[in-house]
Amino acid sequence: DLLNPELGLAGSTKTQTAAALATGKVNGIKVGDLCIVTLAGNPTTGYSWQYEISDDSIVSLVSESSTPDSALIGAGSTFHWTFKALKPGETTITFRYYRPWEGNANFLQTAEYTIKVE
Repeated sequence: DLLNPELGLAGSTKTQTAAALATGKVNGIKVGDLCIVTLAGNPTTGYSWQYEISDDSIVSLVSESSTPDSALIGAGSTFHWTFKALKPGETTITFRYYRPWEGNANFLQTAEYTIKVE
């Protein structure tokens, strides 16, 4: 599947698919921990991943990057976002894959991550 969202917790062997997270699973991390979201996409189509954090005082973006899947023109890429846990609490990070000029109501796919910081 081109769009296979995963959430990885840095320093842990835990990796969960977005489908599992959407069913109500909570990702527990500690203050200071990093969590990494990895999503596949194809920017040549005009689609891009945009995210919203429901409470950005609990986690914040540290870095984002992308790696082309091949050197071929029109090939997809793998996108990575690293978030840091700032303080105890629970928040949700919602990613939507859409063309910015069409607006986020016309998203092609969504991936939602609930994070509980202790």
